[in-house]
Formats: sequence, C-alpha cells, structure tokens
Amino acid sequence: VKFLGAEVGGQFNCRAGHFLKEGESLMASNIKVGGGVFLIHGFKSRGKISFIAAAVKVQFSLHGASLACKDGLALIADRMSLNGTFYMGEGFKSEGGISLNGGDIQGQINGSGAVLSGEQKTSFFANNLHVTGTVFLDRGFSSKGRLSFASAKIDGDLSFRDAEFIGSLYASKLQVLGALIIFDIKKPMSKVSLASARVTALNDNAQSWGQHLILNG
Repeated sequence: VKFLGAEVGGQFNCRAGHFLKEGESLMASNIKVGGGVFLIHGFKSRGKISFIAAAVKVQFSLHGASLACKDGLALIADRMSLNGTFYMGEGFKSEGGISLNGGDIQGQINGSGAVLSGEQKTSFFANNLHVTGTVFLDRGFSSKGRLSFASAKIDGDLSFRDAEFIGSLYASKLQVLGALIIFDIKKPMSKVSLASARVTALNDNAQSWGQHLILNG
C-alpha cells in the first residue's frame, strides 16, 4: 500500500490493520499528517514500513503493534519530523529493526516495555536524531540487537532503568542534556561505547554495564 507524498489533515489510523505482504508493506515516505499516525492495537506488518522524511503532528503510535521484516528494517522513519511523542511502549513487538536516523522529535520517545527481538545486528537506529524530551527505553524494554545513538542529541534524559535486556549500546558523540540512566538492567549489556559522548549527569549501577566498556573522550 502506497501513500507517497500524501497529505492527511486528520489522523492516519490503521488500528488493527494487517499488512502481510513481505517486501514493501506500507510506503508513506514524505507524507504529511496533521492528526497523528496510529499503527496500533493489533496492527501487524510482515514487510517494510516507510515513513522516510514524513512530517507528523500530535504523535506516532505503535502501541500494541507487531512488526516483522525478513530483509532487516521493519520501520524506516529516517529524517522524520514529529511534533509529539513517538510511542512504541508495552505491547509493541518487532522482529525487524527500527530506524529514526536524522529525525527531529519535538517531544519524547516512549519505549517502555517494548520488545525488539529480531536477528539484526542493530535493532534500533537513532543516529543524528534530535529529541527535545526524554527517551524512555526502560521498565521491561528488551532489545536483542544493538542500540545505536551515534551523534544523537537528547534534551531530556536517556533512561534504561529496569530494562530487561539490551544487547549492546553504541553512542559515540552522544549528547544528553539531562541524565543518562543505566540502572538495574536485568541482564548486563555485552558492550557499551560512549566514546566522546557528553552527558550532564550519570545515574547508574555497576551491575548494568557489563564487561566491555569504551568511555574514552
């Protein structure tokens, strides 16, 4: 299904929709949405979803959605402009990667309880992403692959508190104007790279870090 360059004045609502075609399932690059994107409550996709360079107001919600993509990335929203919350919280599952590279989110990312279980080396791309609020990948959040925040800027906190499992964290040149919270992660991360990163405050405990740390710079 294609909505390339479309303009939607209200909601883009695919509640409980099933997009089961492998390959390209939902293509909405360059779309403009005035009332939020809702891929929620039973939404399923088995191919790639694209919101590259989309302009979205209100929120982008994946609450209760299930995504998968054999080719790698299940959701590509690179360079997306979002005036609101990016929500992929409890009930959200993805067997493919999520990419928000180069995006601008005027709000927060809420990924509390989300499960990223794909076999990809990197599960979540947030390189060069700007978020004006806090990023919550906490309270049961689980990622089998790496989280990548290279050169990202987060004006609030970046929280992994009480996450279930995070494969590894790559965040060279990350800027966090609030606190970086790496606390009570149930299973220590296999590798963490914060080379040349800058954070205003660090809230952590030793058991969450794992054995392979790169903190130079």
